[in-house]
Amino acid sequence: MKLSKLVLASTLTGLMSCGAATAAPHEKAPAEQATPSKMQVTRADFLGLKDQYLVKTDKGVQPAKSLKKGNELVTDAGEPFAVLTGKLVVKLAEGVSADEFAKSMDLRLDWQSSNQLVLLSAAADADLLGLLERLKANPQVLRAKLDRAANKQEPM
Repeated sequence: MKLSKLVLASTLTGLMSCGAATAAPHEKAPAEQATPSKMQVTRADFLGLKDQYLVKTDKGVQPAKSLKKGNELVTDAGEPFAVLTGKLVVKLAEGVSADEFAKSMDLRLDWQSSNQLVLLSAAADADLLGLLERLKANPQVLRAKLDRAANKQEPM
């Protein structure tokens, strides 16, 4: 037992003499300089209510004037972002019949949730941007956005 205490003491003394065991305080960034890791996203951004649909043209990246099923959307930098599915995600007001609403807008009802959220399909050649504006202007619609397919597995 005496020998192990002696070895330990000499090891610590040797480490301290060569500077290996000196403790230096670790520097922290002051709290006021710390940056939050949460991203600030508004409800409208999350729901897609302020979407600006960009497409690549001969003149570069431009806001879309007309969109159809299969059109590719791009980022500000012109990178492919998503492809339009030809469907619209719509939240209907309470009491609105999804079947009747779809028929009145010449759309097909593909899916309906218990809380008035519906997925509607447009005709293959329909102007989706014009249709979206008509839906948003309808008093029976609380919110509407274009459905898009994005490959989230590929880096952008």
